[in-house]
This record gives sequence, C-alpha cells and structure tokens, in this order.
Amino acid sequence: MEGISKQHKQEDHLGGCIPKEYLDIPIDYESLSSIGSMMGSGGLIVMDDTKCMVNLAKFYLGFTVDESCGKCTPCRIGTKRMLEILEKITQGDGEEEDLKKLEELCENIKNASVCGLRSNSSKPSNKHNEVF
Repeated sequence: MEGISKQHKQEDHLGGCIPKEYLDIPIDYESLSSIGSMMGSGGLIVMDDTKCMVNLAKFYLGFTVDESCGKCTPCRIGTKRMLEILEKITQGDGEEEDLKKLEELCENIKNASVCGLRSNSSKPSNKHNEVF
C-alpha cells in the first residue's frame, strides 16, 4: 500500500486525519474514536502523498474560524491565531516554535471553549501536527 495514500480525511471539518497505517480500520464510532477521529458526516477523502497537510489543516481551520459564533474568547480569538500560524507556515515563514504555539492553542481551545463543537475546533490542526 506504499505510495497510495498519505492519509484519509474524515469528510467533516472536525474529523481529523487518519494516517495510512490505519487503512483497514472499520469506519464506525468506536474504532474511529480509538484513534482520535470521529464519524462526522460519514464521508471519507483519500489523498496521496502529493497533498500538503498544512494546507489541508489551514482549509478546515478557516471553515472553523468562519463558523465561530464568537461567544467565547478561546474559540473566537484562538482559532484565528491558529489560522495565522498556519498561514505563516504555508508562506514559508514558519519556525519550530510555531508548532509549540499551535499545540498550546489547541489545548486551550479544547479546555476552555463553551460548546462541544468548538472544543473540537482544534482537531484539524492538532491531529495534523500529531500525525505529520
């Protein structure tokens, strides 16, 4: 299966990514939860190794920023800061410390946001950092 797929993306902006070593995992709630993903809408995108995972995370995080209700500061400001960092990285200006900042923002958003949707808003970036 080498070269076929870098990852599988759950077709939901919060689903996260599934690396190729989990190619044979059952697509059910329990199995996906066990590897830090979730069902979302139930769709699946398979990508080869030519796709940039930072651009993918940036795309899905952009959706999260646009959809934020703005009621809580961690989500309203934290997701924007995460998006800025990913934009910096994709422009070639990223630094090692940016990954640490992303991890901290992900954790703060997850722990301090008001609703369940927003507590998962850091998953696209966090899961991509963890896997890739």
